[in-house]
Amino acid sequence: MIAKDKYGYFDAKNKEYVITRPDTPKPWFNYLMNDRYVALISNTAGGVSYDYDCEIYRLLRYRYQNVPYDRPGRYIYIKDHDTGKYWSSTWAPVHTPLNKCTYSCQVGLGYNIMNFETEGIKTSVKYFVPRKGSLEIWDLKITNTSNKTRNLSTFSYAEFAFWGAMRDLMNIDNCPNISRQHHEDGAILHYSYNDIGSGLHGMNFVQNFGFHTSSETPAGYNGDRDKFIGKYRDEKNPIVLEKGSSTNYCEWGGYPIGSLEHKFKLKPGQSKRIVYRTGVSKNKSTIKKDLKQYAKLNEIDAAFKELKQYWNDRISRFQIKTPDPEFDVLANSFIQYQSFITMKLSRSISPFSWGVGRALGFRDSCQDQMGLVHAFPELAKQVVLWLAQAISEKGGASHAFNPRRNTWEGKDTIGLFYDDHNWFALTVESYIKETNDLKILKQKVPFQNYKKTGSVFDRLILAQNNAWKLRGKNGLMQIGSADWNDSLNPGDRETESCFTSALYCASTLKLIEIAKLIGETKKISEWEKRYQTIKKIMNNKGWDGGWYKRMIKKNGETLGSKSTKTYGTIFLEPQPWAIMANLPDKDQAIKLLDNVEKELGTLDGHRIMNKPFKIFDMDAIGSAGIYPEGVKENGSVFNHASSWMIPAECLVGRGDKAMEYFKRMCGTTKNHMADIYESEPYTICQFVTQEPFNKPRQGKNSWLTGTAGWIAQGVCKYIMGIQADGNGLIIDPCVPAEWDKFEIKRTFRDNQYIIQVKNPNNVSKGVTKITVDGKEIKGNRITYKKSSKPIKVSVTLG
Repeated sequence: MIAKDKYGYFDAKNKEYVITRPDTPKPWFNYLMNDRYVALISNTAGGVSYDYDCEIYRLLRYRYQNVPYDRPGRYIYIKDHDTGKYWSSTWAPVHTPLNKCTYSCQVGLGYNIMNFETEGIKTSVKYFVPRKGSLEIWDLKITNTSNKTRNLSTFSYAEFAFWGAMRDLMNIDNCPNISRQHHEDGAILHYSYNDIGSGLHGMNFVQNFGFHTSSETPAGYNGDRDKFIGKYRDEKNPIVLEKGSSTNYCEWGGYPIGSLEHKFKLKPGQSKRIVYRTGVSKNKSTIKKDLKQYAKLNEIDAAFKELKQYWNDRISRFQIKTPDPEFDVLANSFIQYQSFITMKLSRSISPFSWGVGRALGFRDSCQDQMGLVHAFPELAKQVVLWLAQAISEKGGASHAFNPRRNTWEGKDTIGLFYDDHNWFALTVESYIKETNDLKILKQKVPFQNYKKTGSVFDRLILAQNNAWKLRGKNGLMQIGSADWNDSLNPGDRETESCFTSALYCASTLKLIEIAKLIGETKKISEWEKRYQTIKKIMNNKGWDGGWYKRMIKKNGETLGSKSTKTYGTIFLEPQPWAIMANLPDKDQAIKLLDNVEKELGTLDGHRIMNKPFKIFDMDAIGSAGIYPEGVKENGSVFNHASSWMIPAECLVGRGDKAMEYFKRMCGTTKNHMADIYESEPYTICQFVTQEPFNKPRQGKNSWLTGTAGWIAQGVCKYIMGIQADGNGLIIDPCVPAEWDKFEIKRTFRDNQYIIQVKNPNNVSKGVTKITVDGKEIKGNRITYKKSSKPIKVSVTLG
């Protein structure tokens, strides 16, 4: 048990977080998914699910603004016919008194296992999405732990949505009048039509086939929500459970649900297993085939084993063993898993996001895929190609887009947010350095209008040239609608951003590296001059004496300067990026980082700014002032930006600082303050509120945040110091000086490297010797040579 506290602990061996009581400060979620089907599930089984596209193919309902907000869910009720009592196998929604039950929830990589016992009946429900198929599985085991025979029924419950999220949410005239569902051969079938179009002038009707079935023939069924729950009731006290018998009603009209009753007796010590399957079939001709998927218990067992093996294979590509088990348990499991979820889903549906109007964010996806290329190179490649298509012939990037539906925000323009296109070189460089897939640079990708094509490398040049044109009167990069900080958006699009200027410099350095790899050297000297030009301006007009300014408005007013009297004299974003772009010298960089810690450092990380805005003034500062002081972009610890401090500190060689900053943000620390923090301790959330907000240190907006990818990079590439470099690996750790030794297992393409590091002089950084399979090499770069057996690497720091 690692970091055990009031609500649970980390289980390093099983790579799980175990929740030990159900009344967590907020519902704590997990993602269960394969390449098509996604289920969001809370620690008491609430949550939404969808197939392929969360905006138009919702299966289980997301009831917005609900209390609690994880309702409805995937529930299994138990009814004792002898006593008349009933409860739910996941605690919610019945809410058995805590002193009359025991509970735990094993939050795993791609699964939740919920264990519950009350009234002498023990249940365990394993929820997971198999690697193949558009469905989720609820695997129930129920055991009689009492000394008498029990006469029981189980009732499953899943509330179906009407496919299109917007119509399901808003068209209350339409939805209950169009539902089509019926019971057939032990399954509830939901095949309602609904409009996923843009209104009466652009209707687009879909008809999918949802289903809810089980491994045994049911004794009864329920297909109508209101008849199951009853008048003036909710999921906590359904009339069907009170009466103890199903309605056996499943007709058109109303709000459809999937509910199956199974009736049985259990002798003392006897167990029974029932497996429910809830999913989607595309049409009438495939429904019978899909209903047979995983119909046998041995198929269920094999599917779960396959899922566990899949995740073991993926995360085994980077595993560490250090003197710090709290660091290890996060780095070896949940940091990688959250990074994958953001890489796959970008900013679609989450506990705080409704999943409508946005599929992929350009800057988001650029950063998300950099954290886990080594584990998911094929997904990273797909993301790179999607991002390439999102860059127009004018060099601007679509801020948000959905390539599956061919929707592109800011299509065929110079861009809306002028930082967007600057991220592309970083993500391409990350991909090709890991895979050595140089061919992708020449791969032709259609533009958004599909009339022309251009290569990935062409897109890099278009983005570079567009960025160079979009400069203000001081020569720095303009913001457009905004830069990375969407809420710091004063109305003047010609405002210059020191953050975007630092990002441009970092991007230009990456572009130069890419060009050298493929021998495209003609424009390198021009790009080097551009880099030096911006570097000079940043260190002249952008430097404020102790840190870099944030923005310079067209009228000369500066944000993030000592001269600012009323708000924000320092902002976080440009500071670590200036170091990642190699703008300050080392002494200046250390001074800068010390000032960041002094002005912005907190117990939770680094605030995005000091002196939050007290008022809303769109023209002066943009929309950040709509938030209370200390919330979100108005003075919180915005973890995405705070995570950039880890590579920045590693680049100047301060491993103790890098680890300290990691621990301020990480879940093992937050587990000890769960009633204040509230969010899931096994994920890193988007931001943490700060004073003067009246509820400081609350974690907000978990799971889908760019923090995940950057924390993953910070751990793998910077603290542990393992960086892919095209045809080799660079070994350059930056660790706490007290570490005497540590080990890293890293898969690089087909090779597995077992890297053992000794630190006899207790330094933070500096490789003095490397041997590869017993032979010493020069420098700290290991050239890639394919090997059929693990490669043993010995590293000495000093």
